[in-house]
Amino acid sequence: MSIANQDWFIEQIREAEAKPLVDALCTWMDTRNDYINDNGKIEDSTIIKVFHTYENRDWINILIGTKRMLLDSNFYLPGCQDDVDFLINHMHEYSQSYDNCLFPRLKVEAKWPEYVTHKNRAKRKCTIKSRVHKLMMALAEALNEACDIDLPNKDSSKGNLNPTQYQMLFHGI
Repeated sequence: MSIANQDWFIEQIREAEAKPLVDALCTWMDTRNDYINDNGKIEDSTIIKVFHTYENRDWINILIGTKRMLLDSNFYLPGCQDDVDFLINHMHEYSQSYDNCLFPRLKVEAKWPEYVTHKNRAKRKCTIKSRVHKLMMALAEALNEACDIDLPNKDSSKGNLNPTQYQMLFHGI
């Protein structure tokens, strides 16, 4: 899959500044790691509450940051390249109509047509939300690996998060 509207995507990249891209990715990684360190394995229904708080600009920053890493480095997200492109195309199509077109709250999503949410699994292989969830979990795992943080999404990871050099220097941990 590729990005359908290259011009729109390039415009989004030009509008995006590097700091918000990095912040969006690191905030997600920190949220995920803190949860696993405190509670163990992430169950689908727990951490996704965070995704409901994101707005389209947050999602665009995450997707642009992810796409840049996939294009510019040896960053590897197995099976997620098509999802990134699909979600970027989805953002292009629906971001003007909805505040959070990737992970809306259920009562908001219930009012949307099926072609926006892909809720009908008989017609589609997965929903927009399931693509987002899969991508965000793979993204956090890859970022952890790149930062040499060994914290898989398992109950046995509870309490295993060691402070990084960055946290020790800048956060006084």
